[in-house]
Amino acid sequence: MSDNSILDEIHKTRAKLSDQFGGDIDAIGRHLRERQALRGGPTVTRPPKPVRTFVVSKRSDEERLAGTSVKPPDRSAAQ
Repeated sequence: MSDNSILDEIHKTRAKLSDQFGGDIDAIGRHLRERQALRGGPTVTRPPKPVRTFVVSKRSDEERLAGTSVKPPDRSAAQ
């Protein structure tokens, strides 16, 4: 184990829960939410993070690399 007793306790608890629920992360989550609800204190629910989208360029390698010192890859050998 490490020199950090708090970290060791976290790892021990995680291993215990994983063994108790056969590694089923959904079952562990349900269990923890039930325990949290029974405790009765305030809970924090955050909205999901927005999905990041990526724009794929429809320009050719030659168009994107025009004006740079980078040469486009030779795609003739791959086909």
